[in-house]
Amino acid sequence: MGSNPTLSSKKVLTTHAIMNLPIFIQGIIIGISLAAPIGPLSIICIRRSLTDRFMASVAVALGAATADALFGFIAIFGVTTISAFLMHHNALLRFVGGLFLGYLGITTLQRTSVTTTSGNKSQFLITIYLSTFILTLTNPLTIVAFGALFTVFGITELVNNYTTALPLISGIFCGSATWFIFLSTFIHLFKNNWKPGTLTLINKISGIGLIVFACIAFMSILKI
Repeated sequence: MGSNPTLSSKKVLTTHAIMNLPIFIQGIIIGISLAAPIGPLSIICIRRSLTDRFMASVAVALGAATADALFGFIAIFGVTTISAFLMHHNALLRFVGGLFLGYLGITTLQRTSVTTTSGNKSQFLITIYLSTFILTLTNPLTIVAFGALFTVFGITELVNNYTTALPLISGIFCGSATWFIFLSTFIHLFKNNWKPGTLTLINKISGIGLIVFACIAFMSILKI
């Protein structure tokens, strides 16, 4: 069967409309597009929202957004040394990321209840920020995803062009951070209305989800 001409024309019009938006807004859309799909970082954000204070979730958001912005910088300016290093150590990075996800998953499952920890301490928040940043960096294929999105958005002329690239990178950071902050805000707004049993169940599901993503990370190493 052939493709639907109506749907194809709508897709072309949507892409054209996005390409005509200010470069900063395009960056926000790209950042949200990368962050929105359900993945380990989304589960970690939900987990922090359930067990810690709101600022802990913000630290997760900023850590992920910083890594996304760094990947965007590498993709735009073609920093071959960094990109080659990340891709060359792809298996090791995935292994480390898998271990960390597995650890988080197991510790989450071991919780007998959902209790709020002292997430307002600066050292605690810095630790969350750095751990999320490093975890995001364990997936160097994000650079490939950026390349694909830049092609779709028609952003191919930014190499070594700081005037347009920096607003784009800033937009990517804002878009990624906005999504995770939105997710954590949603959980925080409603978790006080949920029964303790419901919160514990969500926390257990989060733990299982993290272990599943850890297994996926380990299995993906075999395909490299």
